[in-house]
Amino acid sequence: MGDRISIQFQTGQERSVTLFSHWGGETMPRYVRQFDAEVLKKCRGDSYPLDCMEPNTVMVAFIAWLFRGAENDEVPTHGYYLGKDRSDGDNSDNGNYVYACVPDKGIIAITIETEDWATHVWTAEDAPEAMDTRRGIT
Repeated sequence: MGDRISIQFQTGQERSVTLFSHWGGETMPRYVRQFDAEVLKKCRGDSYPLDCMEPNTVMVAFIAWLFRGAENDEVPTHGYYLGKDRSDGDNSDNGNYVYACVPDKGIIAITIETEDWATHVWTAEDAPEAMDTRRGIT
């Protein structure tokens, strides 16, 4: 049993490593939206790798953001792990969410790749409500 999901960040054709969560299918998309609003949308310029939205740097920043604060004062012992790509772990319940990032804008699109290799894409411009709901389904 679980609520498996994986996420990646992408800029251009470059993707980050994959973060897998055994229990985060419902919460992970919400966490990414919060991270985008609190961190990525505030990045401006090109002075730092995060400003340039380098995918692996965005992933490291997200993991640091995810485990910030006193409520996370223990080392996570289960539920999260990294893989080289979407097929390097188990995301069978919810698929792999790929968040497209653009400098000075943050996340602009979500692509959801499911276990059967189907791909579903939503953009902030074309379907803003999809950016606010899980899998873009209301």
